[in-house]
Amino acid sequence: MHCPNCGRTETGQVGTHEFFCWNCCLEFHGAPGNWRLFALDPDGLLVEVQPEPAGLGGVPLGVPAAAPAVHAAPEAGPTAAAG
Repeated sequence: MHCPNCGRTETGQVGTHEFFCWNCCLEFHGAPGNWRLFALDPDGLLVEVQPEPAGLGGVPLGVPAAAPAVHAAPEAGPTAAAG
């Protein structure tokens, strides 16, 4: 299986019609000619990306697709003790 992003064969199947490329670290879903590319964000969520044009000095890694922003809830800090 060739990666639809970088064209290399270092890929593996991670689910039904779901594959991962070890070269560009992207997951891709679908079928030949109709692939959707995803990157793993630091929170462990898949974020859809668009393929980056080749020839930019290295392996194309994809660029984020237009998507609504995800905002994390503010972390609760320590509460002041009543004294």
